[in-house]
Amino acid sequence: MDSSKKYIFIRHIIKKEAKCCYSACCPELDVCSQGKTVEEANENLKEAVTLYLETMDELGQREKIFKKRNIVFHKKGEKVNFPFDVNSSRDITGKYYYPQAIHCS
Repeated sequence: MDSSKKYIFIRHIIKKEAKCCYSACCPELDVCSQGKTVEEANENLKEAVTLYLETMDELGQREKIFKKRNIVFHKKGEKVNFPFDVNSSRDITGKYYYPQAIHCS
């Protein structure tokens, strides 16, 4: 990560919904998507989160929404206490967790 840039850390939680698909959700931003595989669901969620963040910026709502959702900026090298286990990629319920560092200028 570039030390001059600001980042937020969010989760991608992915779980199998039916025989044919996986749902993907980012609870910090309340954004969801889906895909036929875990990888596709994760990629689709990345795209949905990116579009959400771009729209939030276009509307000038980032500061308000981040404050409401307790999302804070971090810099490279800063100690971050995650509200979730970043070392666990799958839990006992079968959900997949993908911690994401998102660049926000």
